[in-house]
Amino acid sequence: MGKIFNIFLVIMLVGCKTTSVVDDRGYKGKTAQVFGYNSVDHAYNELKKLPTVKSSERNGWKELHNSADHSFWAFTPDDHEAHPSIIKRSVVLKGGEFGIQTQISCAAEKSICDKLLQNFKNLNNVNFENE
Repeated sequence: MGKIFNIFLVIMLVGCKTTSVVDDRGYKGKTAQVFGYNSVDHAYNELKKLPTVKSSERNGWKELHNSADHSFWAFTPDDHEAHPSIIKRSVVLKGGEFGIQTQISCAAEKSICDKLLQNFKNLNNVNFENE
């Protein structure tokens, strides 16, 4: 396409062990819900049942693509330092421009969650800059 799209990241880091108050990055402390599911495994199993969801695995990461809402879900491998964590990326339209909304439910300490988030933010930039 040759265009660089503006990226709008709405970041919600939920479930981090090291803080119990909301800070400037959106940490809300540990909660019982993971995107409305009881656990990471519950989210994966329930999403995978949807007829609009296709699953794949790459380098140990479980990935789900939901064609109904154009969302992409990535689940950390068992040996990842942030496991169990989920990254949800969705295409959104905001202010007349398309962007990527990235949400993370991270079960690790804040510094590890920050690193995981930064890795996905970097992917957003690479994906759109190469278009």
